[in-house]
Amino acid sequence: SSLRTKLTLQNYVPPSSASAIQDFWLQTRLSWWKKFSRSPEHFSVTSKASNGNGSSDNSETDPQPGTDVSTEHSLNIVYEFPWGQEVVESVTNLSDSLFKQLPQLDKEAYMVKLPGKKAFLPACIECDASMESVMAAWLVDAYHERYPSASGRKHGRSKVQQVLQLHHQVSPYQVAIAVSSTSMPSSSLSSSSSSSIELRYVSENLEKGLRKAGISVFNASHHGGSLDAHFKRNDQLGIIYTIIIDENTVTDGLVNTRCRDTQVKVTSHISSLVKELQRNLNAQLD
Repeated sequence: SSLRTKLTLQNYVPPSSASAIQDFWLQTRLSWWKKFSRSPEHFSVTSKASNGNGSSDNSETDPQPGTDVSTEHSLNIVYEFPWGQEVVESVTNLSDSLFKQLPQLDKEAYMVKLPGKKAFLPACIECDASMESVMAAWLVDAYHERYPSASGRKHGRSKVQQVLQLHHQVSPYQVAIAVSSTSMPSSSLSSSSSSSIELRYVSENLEKGLRKAGISVFNASHHGGSLDAHFKRNDQLGIIYTIIIDENTVTDGLVNTRCRDTQVKVTSHISSLVKELQRNLNAQLD
């Protein structure tokens, strides 16, 4: 079998509340997946019970009351890929099976003793996912092909553009900074001209301000290329906003912000830009 990078969260709880806490974590994790998905209807839940001997059965129902406490019961969050459903995360009630495997002396060290109650071994509720499955789900969910508009075809843009419409909470960067190539006397900000120095100063300070506000930034102001090339790369990376700085930024403090999904550019003053981006990003969390 192929190697997987496992992501695990374990919660140790009283056995009497294990079922309720498993349901709580299932709803919490399912809500997390749906909240950041472009197609939340593609996520659903299936049930899988394992009796410890390697056999299992899948169903849509929970185990009946009175079943053996040694039975491990998994509730799986699945994603509907183009090729079929696959499990992206499991929430499993391991009961106290992790501790029952220990020698008696070690087992006693993990016994929980509460006033007025019989000592017990805690149950374990485990949330389990693999990084590979998580990444596959997000990439498939976010993948979008953008067809050129009528005006784009008129200007010779006939290629279909690949866009990752990732939610900004799971994208590698939330914002990118680009410099309009017409603002630079050469193809790079490494030029010693006063214009390049000023633009570099603006981009670096803007980057610091964004990072201080908790916004992840890809500063591409040192990269050459046209704005279209910047937009294409940023769309493929899933970056939702691209900030464009040019001579107007130096003289008037004006910047353009381009949205990945609408391709609309909005002009604002650099002094209010960080707060505007924070407001827009926070609005997408509601």
